[in-house]
Amino acid sequence: MQTIQRHISPATQPALSGAASARFRALHQRLGTGKPTSPATIYMKVIAPGLMTALLWSQIGIGLPGAVALTLLAILALFSARRVLDGVALPGTWAREAGFGERIWLNRLLVPIPVELNSRLTALYLVFWTGVLTALIGGLMGNLVLSLTGLLVAYTAQLVCFQKLADLYRVMRNRDPLYRFWTAAPVNDNKRTGKKAGTAGAPGA
Repeated sequence: MQTIQRHISPATQPALSGAASARFRALHQRLGTGKPTSPATIYMKVIAPGLMTALLWSQIGIGLPGAVALTLLAILALFSARRVLDGVALPGTWAREAGFGERIWLNRLLVPIPVELNSRLTALYLVFWTGVLTALIGGLMGNLVLSLTGLLVAYTAQLVCFQKLADLYRVMRNRDPLYRFWTAAPVNDNKRTGKKAGTAGAPGA
């Protein structure tokens, strides 16, 4: 007589519930952490507000539709340039650390960050985008005061934000294995293996 055995999922067993929970968290961490923001992206963020505002002001000579079209083309060009430059080692330690800090800030729901830094960065991002929006509206309206004020607010907030992002990276880089290995240089063992093999096979060795 054949008996019927019930197969219980390991995830539902009390002894394995903690392990299953840990695996679930690790999976979601891998999905959410992603790559750090590249220095090229940081540089593009510096260029974009002033460039777009200036192009919107070109409506004085080419009209509003032409200025808007030119601005959209510039945005596409910036995205394309960022993709090309992502693999290039650009100068500027501040840009690299700010990029690391931005990714850490985006990961804050998975890897908690200091509350004070989180509050400051959230406020700075809001101020930055408010300034950018004001500058662009000034460009659309042909209002010089709005454009200059918006750019001043945006770039001031951006400068402070980059400093805080770099501070966040320095605080958090040793608190999670992923952040610790961002700056680790890969070691190629092929050359060492080749040298050892060549030495072992040499005459008189």
